[in-house]
Parts: sequence; C-alpha cells; structure tokens
Amino acid sequence: MPLVLAGVARFCRAFAPAANASVRIHRPESRAGRVNLHQRRISGGVPFKVYCAIEIEKREDLWYNKISTNRKLVKTKMIINIDYDLKGSILDIGGGGEAIIGQMYGDRVTAIDNRQEELDEAPNCCTKLLMDAEKLSFFDGSFDNVTFFYTLMYMSEEIQRKAIFEAARVLKTGGIMCIWDCTISSAYPEPFVVDLDIQFTDKRIHTSYGIVKLDPQSSNSISQLLKNAGLNIVSLKEESGQFNITCRKD
Repeated sequence: MPLVLAGVARFCRAFAPAANASVRIHRPESRAGRVNLHQRRISGGVPFKVYCAIEIEKREDLWYNKISTNRKLVKTKMIINIDYDLKGSILDIGGGGEAIIGQMYGDRVTAIDNRQEELDEAPNCCTKLLMDAEKLSFFDGSFDNVTFFYTLMYMSEEIQRKAIFEAARVLKTGGIMCIWDCTISSAYPEPFVVDLDIQFTDKRIHTSYGIVKLDPQSSNSISQLLKNAGLNIVSLKEESGQFNITCRKD
C-alpha cells in the first residue's frame, strides 16, 4: 500500500524509565523513504486514500499525547540481544537516533537517515549521511553488509520494496543483509508501540518505537520482499512478534 504521511516526527520521552531510555513515536516517513502527502493532494490521486491520510494525520496528534503518558498502550515488550560479528563495511539504513549498529561497529558503519534531527541526535560513533532509503547515492556493490534495525516498520509496503531493492543493489556479491523488526497486524486506528531492551557488547539501551499507519507487516511479508530482490534467506528467528532475518546476496 503506497500511502505514507508527510509530517514532523515527534519524540515522546514522558515515561522513559532511565537516562539512556527513549520513546520514539514516528510518522511513517521517518528514518527512511517518504512521500509528500501535500504534493499528492495537489497532483490528485485516489480521493479515498487522501481522505484516509488526513484522518490518520488527525489521529496521530491525538495518540502522540496519549502514548507519552500511558504505558498501557505499549503492545509488546521484548529484550533484544545482538551478537552479530559482521565483517567489513556496513550500511545502516535508518541509523539515526540511538544508532545501535553504529555503536556496535563504530567507524565501519555508514548510517543514513532521511531526518537531519535523527542524525543530529545519534552519537558521533560512525559516518552519518542524510539520505532516503529508496534512492541511495552509492555505487552498486559498495558495502559488505546492510542492516535495517527497526526501520522497515516506518515504511509503507511499497517503500519497503524500493528500500530493500536499493539495499540489495549496493550490497556486494556474497554480502550479508540483517533485519530486525516486528510483526504489525494493526497500527490504525490505535498506534502500534513496541518496548525494547536492546543488549549488545557491554551496553543496554531501553527504547520504544511507535507508528500509526495502514500497512501490516510480518516476517513472511518481509522475507518475500527480500526474495524478490534476489536475496537468499540464511536464517529467520522469531519470538513474541519480533523477528531477525539474515540473508545473503549470492
């Protein structure tokens, strides 16, 4: 489904339990590819979809306030342990904010994000570039690895498809793509929010990711997009609605 909202991402921290904790409630274009809703309104399109977009935009403003003060809205709580040992260069798509991959692998990481404020907030542990995931400014086969850490959830299905195809393009032959994300059966009219404790090396970061959008997603839907991009699934791990997919470009 191509519907994606344009707007300002909002970061709600009202119930963050610790100094290194955060709560991120994004509009769907955040962290990667986006579509300008106002441009779609001017240029036309399907009226029903535009109407839905306007209604979702109104609901977002309502739910941002509710989420920031009511932890009962969190749908899933999960501990994520990251123990990958990736070799070589890494492109981290949607790598602003906490910059989990950047913190793990340091200067081997190029983190892209389509929101400058996300990049500004990220620690200076890696290279940070303002860029859309659906139109990467890299040559073919530029990276040994590509990662998506809770980034695809902020994209419509159509932008997921474009982002994965672009990621596969810039991945070297024999390279690895790693995806961490979650099953979303519904994110409208109520938002979807996942609460995570992320553990890697000697660090533990608490954060929450939230989204309001129409598109559902699952490990199966993402796996199919990966296969359509010519990637081979190496492993798929799934627990409590969170999944980790590793694939290779042969």
